[in-house]
Parts: sequence; structure tokens; C-alpha cells
Amino acid sequence: MSQISTMSTRRPWFLVAGLTLVCGFLVLTSLIKDEVPDAFTAHGVPALPNSSVEDWVTYGDYVAEVSVDSESRIPALPSEVKRGEGLIERSVSLSVSNVVWARPTLASSVPSPPPEIDVLNGGWVFHGNEEGRLVVDGDPWMEVGSTRIAVLTYGRLHGGDPSWFLLAQTSLRSGMVSSTEPEALPAASSLSGKSVKQLKTALRSTEPNSQAAGDMKVDPLVRWERASAEPTPIRKR
Repeated sequence: MSQISTMSTRRPWFLVAGLTLVCGFLVLTSLIKDEVPDAFTAHGVPALPNSSVEDWVTYGDYVAEVSVDSESRIPALPSEVKRGEGLIERSVSLSVSNVVWARPTLASSVPSPPPEIDVLNGGWVFHGNEEGRLVVDGDPWMEVGSTRIAVLTYGRLHGGDPSWFLLAQTSLRSGMVSSTEPEALPAASSLSGKSVKQLKTALRSTEPNSQAAGDMKVDPLVRWERASAEPTPIRKR
């Protein structure tokens, strides 16, 4: 017998160095039959705009080559285990190997990228003893052993001390940016086929969002809030 299962989980969009930086609601609606489908795609709202190259240079601090070193499973909530269905999140460890680009308007409070970063990247949906891979749209599955291009940002996105988080990422194959993954961002598609050197040139030649240009040294979330705020209408006398 088919069953419609809707799981609404308040979960972090990114997890860095074991710290939750920003939370949003991820709603997953799936059709559960006798077996869980092999794969699900979930749609979430990123902490900051990240779909275009303009977004990368507006809200990213560094763009770097990273290696995916390992993965680990984050256990489901006890309530999900008791119910027999839920989400097992996946954390991957990244090693930063080469900084491709640094934003020229970095605030003095922004440090150099750390050598290692842990981030959330997909997971598994389970129903009983069955599991299906969960991939988040805009955040392709990072295979262990692969090399990626990562956009790194340093900010105070969850109220505590500033920390590093992953703004965006895409595949790097044979030294070329690749966007063949179905969940790839539009920015990755526009950069597909470029070498790392050409990627650096493209980033350097892209101007930040004009509405955020005056706030490039403030916290990225504050920058976004100011850039997205509707202008105050001028009252006629």
C-alpha cells in the first residue's frame, strides 16, 4: 500500500567545523512504496544568494580548489528512528589545496581559509530498513576522492562568533570546471569548460552586485539584507 510521507526538518543548510551556522526549513515530500526510491532531490533555500558568478564575488570571500577526503553519517533524530522514517545527514571533510581567487574588498577581520572544512552534503532518507540517497538541488553530491571548486565565506550567520561556511561548490575534472551534475548551480554552467586559470580571470572580471557594493566589508548576511531591502519610497509633498 502506498503512503505519502512528508518530513519537515529544521536543519542547517551548511555545517562547518561541527558548528551549525544557519538553519532553514527543508521540506521533503516523497512517495513511500514497498521500497524506498534509490534517490531523492530536495529543494532548500540557501543562506545567501549563490546561483550566479555575481553572487559568488558578492558574498564569497575565497574560491578554492578542495579535495573531498572523507564522509560520515549523522544519525537521525530519536523521534525519526522511533517513527521508522527520517533523514540521515551526511558530513564531508574538505581539504583546501589552492586558493584561486580572493575578494579584493576583504575586511581585515576575514582570515585566510582554513586547511580543512567540514560541511553538510546531502544524506539518506530511510523508511524501515530501506534507504535512498538524498541530494539537495544546487549542492551536488561530493564524492570522496574527488576535487571540487568551493566558494568559501566567513561570517556570523547564526548569531554566534564568525565561522567559515560553504557558499557554493561544483566539480573540477581534469583541471576544468564541470557542470554535468543535475544539481549544479547556474554559475557552474556558465563556467563549465574553463580551466582554473580561466576561472580566476572570470572571477576577477565580474563586478559584485551594485546594491551590495557599498557594504563589502560588513558581515555577509547584513550585506544581503541591505542589498535585498526595498528602497524607502519618496513621499511627495
